[in-house]
Amino acid sequence: MKVKMVLFMMICPILIFGQTWDYPIKLGTEEWLKMDYQEKLKKSQPSMDVIKSMTTNDIFDNCLKYPFNKEIFLFDNPNERFKILFDNSVLWKEFIKRKDAFTVFKEYYTRNSLDNIAKIADEQVRNNERFNLFFLEKIISETSFVDNLSVAERKDMMRIILEKHISKKNYPEEYLGFSYNSTLSAMRKIIIVEKLETKNIEGLKTITEDERFVNDNLDKEIIELSKKIISK
Repeated sequence: MKVKMVLFMMICPILIFGQTWDYPIKLGTEEWLKMDYQEKLKKSQPSMDVIKSMTTNDIFDNCLKYPFNKEIFLFDNPNERFKILFDNSVLWKEFIKRKDAFTVFKEYYTRNSLDNIAKIADEQVRNNERFNLFFLEKIISETSFVDNLSVAERKDMMRIILEKHISKKNYPEEYLGFSYNSTLSAMRKIIIVEKLETKNIEGLKTITEDERFVNDNLDKEIIELSKKIISK
């Protein structure tokens, strides 16, 4: 019996430790370029049976590699496309439901400071790191991710986002408009869930033209309310 069990574990590790998965069609390949958009979208969604057997880390890794993420840059305002993109991804929707999603999110979001990212020599790698943080901030502000967290997790999330937001002020040329407001918008979402919203905060998108422009007064107000949540 022990021999059979050892053989089973060697042959079928996926069934025991969780299933790994990768996109069958790679972004930029000849097959990808020739394929119809809807077909690419369909092939980029694993089945629910596969998803349920994946660890949260594996899901998150594939979420970051989701070939449609950067599609939001094809529009004048990335917010206009984000919701459609998110709704079309079974992996992103599954990730925010996982009980350990915040732990996985935090580990990635805090692994590199903006100072360290700025020192990355490879421009493509550097820009990809910045984009991933931006996209994760959209996940916070535009989905129900925050609603699923505990009070302690929301407080911790606010802390790490506020730190990132304040760091952005050291790089005014790199973080402006949408890329600056993404942390503010994420902080705003937590403030609203914590029921500390004000009329100004509720109207953030109107005041900033859907996050296109920075509003200094609103910036200060959100930072102060964020600090109140952290100090509770």
